[in-house]
Amino acid sequence: MHKNSQLNLNQYASSPTFIYLFELFMVQFLFAILPSLSKIAFKSFAPESILFFRIAGSSLLFALVFFFFMYEKIHRIKDYLYFALLSLFGVVGNQYLFLKGVSLSTAINASIIITTIPIFTLIIANIVSREQITRLKLLGILIALSGVLSIIGLDKFALSGHTTGNIMILSNSLLYSVYLVMTKPILSRYHPFTVITYVFLFSTIECLPFCYNNLLNAKLSMIPLNEYYVPIIIVLFSTFAPYLLNTIALKHVSSSVVAIFIYTQPLIGTLFAIILLGEQLTAGIILSGILIISGVILATIK
Repeated sequence: MHKNSQLNLNQYASSPTFIYLFELFMVQFLFAILPSLSKIAFKSFAPESILFFRIAGSSLLFALVFFFFMYEKIHRIKDYLYFALLSLFGVVGNQYLFLKGVSLSTAINASIIITTIPIFTLIIANIVSREQITRLKLLGILIALSGVLSIIGLDKFALSGHTTGNIMILSNSLLYSVYLVMTKPILSRYHPFTVITYVFLFSTIECLPFCYNNLLNAKLSMIPLNEYYVPIIIVLFSTFAPYLLNTIALKHVSSSVVAIFIYTQPLIGTLFAIILLGEQLTAGIILSGILIISGVILATIK
């Protein structure tokens, strides 16, 4: 009996389904540690420098994989223009707001606030399709909104420090949600990895207005080489790897399963913020997190 159960466990662990589920977990894990890694990187680099490293480094890796292993021809000139537009929402704008927001706020707040992406995506998708939002979804949106307002701290009426950072992180979620809705038409014509590659390539150019002055005055050559390991980790393990794994897994796992794994981000992100940064988990943050996640679950129930 023990041998049979052990055999079944081994068979499941090596099955395609388990592998895809593990990939999804790793995607959320790698995204979840980004706020903590960013806070560590900010000790030596400005958010604008990290923005450029993340975009330029990831673009290079995506381009290498795309042009050597996954090349797909772009059929229309206007699709290039659409990629350029997508990059403003999905990479440059949202990552700039995220990194600047995290630099002003905490990694724990960032880990919780970014779970509002499904809420914003639902609202925008319903506006675009002109579908009526059900009472249950509306209730979920309102519950999540109450959690967001609580964690942002708008009750203090002071747009400085953490409050400004939290608003920027929330704005990052909004821009990324716009990006998710906008990608649907183009994904019907091209492979997801093709879209990601061109979006990042255009982002390398578009991020320069945000990064140029900082890169010009940052004196990066004076920063010890051993302090570049965090930006390298961010590029490899919190950008390129999760995007690549997510592209593979999404071809084999339903979107509802993907949504379940998103809810692991706040837990993982909070644990790393406590362990790596020594951040404090307060009762108010816990309550806000519960409200946001509960609201997201209610709003995204099919």
